Amino acid sequence: MASNMYSLASPPVFTGENYQMWAVRMKTYLQACDFWDAVEQEHDPQPLPADLTLAQIRNHSEERARKFKAKTCLYSAISKAIFPRIIALDTAKQI
Repeated sequence: MASNMYSLASPPVFTGENYQMWAVRMKTYLQACDFWDAVEQEHDPQPLPADLTLAQIRNHSEERARKFKAKTCLYSAISKAIFPRIIALDTAKQI
């Protein structure tokens, strides 16, 4: 059965060399995963006010999840030697 879905290759791994090339490849990878906006928006979603609709709650939850997914992509794209340098950073944009 044919499928329209495709899987992305693994993210490019930054080993400490050729940062500019890695950054371009990583940005494209995050764009393909639809996480780039989550990286560019450094702030977390606003806390939820009372009396929200189910759709508003779902959107808020998805926005928060995208931020964590973006961080996960970045963590998986950093070599073990470089990871200690970024471990204390809080947001995908900082990473």
